[in-house]
Amino acid sequence: MIQYLEYLKRIFFTTGTKYIGIILSELTLYQKVYLKYGNLKQNNPVYPKDKPKIWNTHCFPIPPANEHYFNLTWDIGYIYESLISDKIIEYMAAEEIKKFCEIDIKASEERSFKEIRKNIKPKYPHTYQEILIAFYQPLEYDMILDGRHRYIEAEAFSLNKKLPVIHLHSDEIISALVDLNSFLNYIIVRNIKVFYDCVFGGKSMRPLLQFSDFGVYI
Repeated sequence: MIQYLEYLKRIFFTTGTKYIGIILSELTLYQKVYLKYGNLKQNNPVYPKDKPKIWNTHCFPIPPANEHYFNLTWDIGYIYESLISDKIIEYMAAEEIKKFCEIDIKASEERSFKEIRKNIKPKYPHTYQEILIAFYQPLEYDMILDGRHRYIEAEAFSLNKKLPVIHLHSDEIISALVDLNSFLNYIIVRNIKVFYDCVFGGKSMRPLLQFSDFGVYI
């Protein structure tokens, strides 16, 4: 990540963008953060538990080149128990979910979905019934955060069955990221996407997530 951030500094510097001061300052901060905290095996500082009982780890490319990957681990039990009480449950058929999360499903086919399909069984017991679909801000697509087995069961055995779905935004569940590395990665990669959208996508500079937003001062 440190070398990748250095590469980004060179790329942005050559653009002559009026935001170069802000961008270089932020990228330099992220390098310092990684040097200090990147190898520490600690919990996310805003994760309120000692360890998860049920968790999911997802692998993501680092935008925009998508040549390097990193993992994010969420405490799924904590999300179900503490972060969705105000959410509306919607009902979607497997085919609807497939279209809605098409990018995620295609990207995860080899690493995840293919293996699940090999071992899928009807009426497998599940701890939670709702499927969690999260809009993943750094790459701007919807992903199946939890419920991949339930989705594939419906796809395989009952295509017309409507499944309970809860929609989330990845910024809403930062406190459910379990480890420090996931916390750092998410904030850094999310902000990198903002820089790229501004410099190369013609968008305005959107607000950045700051570590201090979560009571973490570097």
